[in-house]
Amino acid sequence: MFKNLLILIILNCLAVISFSQTAIEYNESGKKKAIYKNFAGAETDFSKAIELNSKFAEAYYNRGLARRILKKYNEAITDYNKAIELEPKYSAAYYNRGNVYMELKNFLGAINDYSKVIELTPTMSLAYNNRALAKVNIGNFLSAIPDYNKAIELLPKYADAYYNRGIAKFRLGNKPAACVDFQKALDLDFKQAKADIEKYCK
Repeated sequence: MFKNLLILIILNCLAVISFSQTAIEYNESGKKKAIYKNFAGAETDFSKAIELNSKFAEAYYNRGLARRILKKYNEAITDYNKAIELEPKYSAAYYNRGNVYMELKNFLGAINDYSKVIELTPTMSLAYNNRALAKVNIGNFLSAIPDYNKAIELLPKYADAYYNRGIAKFRLGNKPAACVDFQKALDLDFKQAKADIEKYCK
């Protein structure tokens, strides 16, 4: 009896190991499909991984990435929510949920998520830049400037941040400072800045 029970326990353990490995394999397969821009196929594989392991936070996160690209925004948010529920400090999930909120023009939601990213990963320059963009979209130009400053401090050749800070300064009426930022962005090969320099800085 004891021997049979021991065999049953071992078989159950092996089943769990196999179960987890299969979910991992589907997740890896989905990531490979995403690399080759087969996002529908990737979504399917991530869903299979989740079917096999409903606690697989990374699979929810990855499916959220695929669904965002497929413009399934609400479903992507649901996946990011689940990833965060399973792993409350999942910084990348907050960041990408914030990006979806930006696309949906939910700028306050985006600000909240980028702020959480900054709390969890204070050296992530993209989060400061994107939070500033969200602030600009609700007309909070003054509050955006320190975020752009921090993004540039963390990544001194961050052309987008220079350009975006220039826009914020221009909207605040500080044209000379805006033109300095536009020029710096252009020097860093942000070609869009050239039109702004010719229009506003000559």
